Amino acid sequence: MAVVFALPASAGPFACKVCHPNEVEGYSHYNMAHSLRQAGKEPVGSFENQFGTKFTIYSDQSGTWQRLESAGGTFDYRVEYVIGSGKHAQGYLVRIGDHLFQSPIAYYTARHAYGMAPGFEKYADADFTRPIAVACLLCHSGKPLHKEGTIAGYETPAFAQEAILCERCHGPTEEHMKHPVPGSIVNPKKLQGAARDSVCEQCHLAGVVRIPNPGKSVEGFHPGMPLEDVFSVYVLPESASSSLRVISQSEELRASACARNSGGKLWCGTCHDPHNKPTSRSLIIAYAA
Repeated sequence: MAVVFALPASAGPFACKVCHPNEVEGYSHYNMAHSLRQAGKEPVGSFENQFGTKFTIYSDQSGTWQRLESAGGTFDYRVEYVIGSGKHAQGYLVRIGDHLFQSPIAYYTARHAYGMAPGFEKYADADFTRPIAVACLLCHSGKPLHKEGTIAGYETPAFAQEAILCERCHGPTEEHMKHPVPGSIVNPKKLQGAARDSVCEQCHLAGVVRIPNPGKSVEGFHPGMPLEDVFSVYVLPESASSSLRVISQSEELRASACARNSGGKLWCGTCHDPHNKPTSRSLIIAYAA
């Protein structure tokens, strides 16, 4: 007879480790598990952009600060969160009141140096003025605590879960924690067609814009449902896109000969298994994707 026991909801985001230690350990080595964190003592440095604005990054006992010096004066902003694993680069979020804004500064790991964050390179007046809407954070954090009715207002702290955790691909865990048996939680590889692919497409189908269905919101998607039940993603054909193209992995996969000839069997999980500690081969696959 199988023994069924319930895990308390208070076990928190790491409850999965009680029964699935190997999977959680393997996932901990992937970039998604380090997608967002509170700022600590970050690398120091300084640089000047092409328009003469000087940026300085320094740390003291209160945390890490980013200073902007331009003709308009000198301004200091305390870094609240670091976004991105740092494998290639990482960006920064600052809090002004109860609102989060994107820093115009990014740290590029390969160069071991700071520079302008993507999208800020051509702005002569680059500043800490780009609000971070909840749609921007859904694919970079575990569970943002957005204040309804605001563009960039968040609770303190701003996240119930900082990094992306198990629920992003397996859905809510409450029922599974009460009855930890197969079928009480979403297993993406057992889903059919659009619902299976939607688990990855919720973040890896970037598009130009996402339009929620009537009565729906972008954050209303949960693994197990087709993405189209919640919102539509509009993409531009490659011929209409600019020379700067952010690759959407789902588009690239669907265009590949392997996917087109697989009869719908080939999907992201065919090559990517975030439950296993990455090997040199899996890293090669990930970089090539």
